[in-house]
Order: sequence, then C-alpha cells, then structure tokens
Amino acid sequence: MNFYITRVIFIIVVGIVIYFISLKRDINIKKQIVLLLAIYILTMFFQPEKLFLKFKSIEAAFKYSFPSEKIMFFTEQNNYGFVISQNNNSKDIIVYNKKNEKWGYVSPIKRNYVVEHPKYTVLFEKIKDSNDYFIFIDTHNENFLSVSDSLEKNYNDFLDKNGYIYYSFVKNKPDNYSISVNGENIYIK
Repeated sequence: MNFYITRVIFIIVVGIVIYFISLKRDINIKKQIVLLLAIYILTMFFQPEKLFLKFKSIEAAFKYSFPSEKIMFFTEQNNYGFVISQNNNSKDIIVYNKKNEKWGYVSPIKRNYVVEHPKYTVLFEKIKDSNDYFIFIDTHNENFLSVSDSLEKNYNDFLDKNGYIYYSFVKNKPDNYSISVNGENIYIK
C-alpha cells in the first residue's frame, strides 16, 4: 500500500511543478497531460522512491515493493540483507543495503554466473562496486547436497517445501575461489 501512496504523492508534486512551469511557458493542457503520463510511466521502471525510502527492518523493505510475495527466508551479512521469496512457483532473490541502522535497496546486483544442473542450481550474486558475492544453491527437490568451498566456509542451509537451499556470503572473493557440490568443483568466471 505504501508503494501506491508514495507514487501518488510523487505524481501530484510533479503535476503541480508542471502546472507552474506551464504557466510561465504557455504549455497547453494536452502537452501537460502527456508529460505527466510519461513521467509516471518512467517512475514505474526507475522507482525514484527507492533512492530515499529507508525501513526499520528487511521485512518492511520487502513488503513495500512485493506486498503479495511471501518471504521464505532472509539473512543479514556484512550490512547486506538477502531475501529469498516465493511468488507462485518461482523464487526470487532481493538484496537490501543497511546504512545507519536502516534498510534500503542495493541495485543493481550483477548476476555474474549461474550453473544449472539437473539436481541443483548455483547462483553467484555479485554486489555492485565490490568483489563480494552472495551464493545460493537450490536443490530442486533433492534431500541433501554436500557443499563446501575453497575458503572452507560453512554453507548455511534451510529447508523449504521444494528441498534445501544453501547460501553463503563471500567477502572479497579471491580469483581462484571455487565451490564443490557433491564433489563437482564450480568456479566463478
């Protein structure tokens, strides 16, 4: 609901600004309406409120943009919050940034590397302007995988209705970093 309230306030303010500009520049009403609609459509893609809105919790930040999706799991690592959500049969990963004890958006995440396997999918999410990665392994209805990496980090896991999901945060990933899933080594290219 907040999403719509913020967007309506933004459009009203922009509409008032366009109106006052049109008084000085003699812009007809059709051009004003077209300009306002164009700005509104652009805001649907750009979402300017994400630049200034901050939330007290990851859940509040998530519910603002995705009110109909369900949070399956979330974790906080090194001032980043990672949410795995579900909408119908698809899973989404959303990343938030924590500054001054408030949660905002980190965007865009560079999706560097995806490994598809019949029993699992490995997703390497690179954080913008860093060499930090968040790594997910989704088991596709498999019961359990043996997961390790070259840094000897522990991979956390949780069980959802479709199997296990493993995850880890790698700060300053070395060039030779790899993970092993059931004995198969995977490197980030």
